[in-house]
Amino acid sequence: MIALRKFIPFVAVLMAPGLAHAAPLPRPVADMIRAAVESEDLSAANAVVRTAKKSNPQSSVEIDALFAKLKARIDFRRLAKLRRQRFSQGWKGRGEFGATSATGTIHSTGITGGVSLVKDGLKWKNAMTASVDYLRYNGVEQRNRYFAGHQTNFKFNDRLYALALASWEGNRAQGFRSRVIASAGLGYSLINAPSMSLSVEASPALRQTDYAEVGRGSQFAMRVASNYRWSLTPKLTLTEDQAFFREGRDETLTSESALTMKLIDALSARISYRLQREAKSRPLARSNDTTSRISLVYAF
Repeated sequence: MIALRKFIPFVAVLMAPGLAHAAPLPRPVADMIRAAVESEDLSAANAVVRTAKKSNPQSSVEIDALFAKLKARIDFRRLAKLRRQRFSQGWKGRGEFGATSATGTIHSTGITGGVSLVKDGLKWKNAMTASVDYLRYNGVEQRNRYFAGHQTNFKFNDRLYALALASWEGNRAQGFRSRVIASAGLGYSLINAPSMSLSVEASPALRQTDYAEVGRGSQFAMRVASNYRWSLTPKLTLTEDQAFFREGRDETLTSESALTMKLIDALSARISYRLQREAKSRPLARSNDTTSRISLVYAF
């Protein structure tokens, strides 16, 4: 017992330097972290925490503890809110609009617009999308694409989900008046982080296409898709969405890359590039269609 009493002061001396460097978390820093977490923008909150730890390295442990406590509280509130929600509640939307007009030697008129609605619940996720992309150049239609679709996901866990989707598309510039797609399959989230996500999907599909020249045809197809999102900064986001269909000798590839930057409040600017490639046994008006555009996006 006497030997133990002699040993305790020695241990206290060894620990004293570490204790001397510890410092309580300044209140302004704590308030800044609390406000960032309360905003429910996790990528922005992580950025605030990183900044706080760089400016207050002696309080890193306290910062991590506060962030974990606040995040757990927000997660509890969010889950409780989702359990109480009805189907008509909890939807988030985004509207996009862009237009061009030129007169003189070249006459052109173009309009692009779209709206998307998403509800992400405990077990179900629903996403609805509608868009229009029209361009008339010197009296000739260059683009006239119209699209509407709905996808429902049922989550088995944080990564694996079942999906069902239906869509309609009209695209006379690529040789078909309308195309209806119905598909059901599975998806998996390969990356599921606050600043980055990547999911892949595979599903059989039934496609019915009304071709402008050769009439209507229906065939089963295989669908493979991916959805990528990377928050480069709290205000700058990169997305890449792709889908590939194979039905017999016919193939369709769609790819859209976009860079979105927040401007003020709910308003953002968006630069995007879209590719649609049709490889068909039937003759087409156009096999490749590419679109580059700049538009404004409003979140609601």
